Amino acid sequence: MVREIFSNPVIQYGFAGLSLILLGFLWWLMKNLIRLIEDNNKVIVENTDVIRSLIKNSDDQLSLQRRIHENIIKLSSSGKRVME
Repeated sequence: MVREIFSNPVIQYGFAGLSLILLGFLWWLMKNLIRLIEDNNKVIVENTDVIRSLIKNSDDQLSLQRRIHENIIKLSSSGKRVME
């Protein structure tokens, strides 16, 4: 009885059709996953560039603050008024 059910061509074509549908779904899922990973990599690269730019800007600001501080110390030690 069970063999007769599985040997029925309609059931066999149904399994084959379901297998094709599942393979198509897996292909679509992998395609979207690869696209998502590529988009994620683009975002990571852009964020890395922004972080490097921020580091450079903060280094420039720190060196400027140090120069200003040194100038203030020089002016105050020479006896000149810093703020008038």
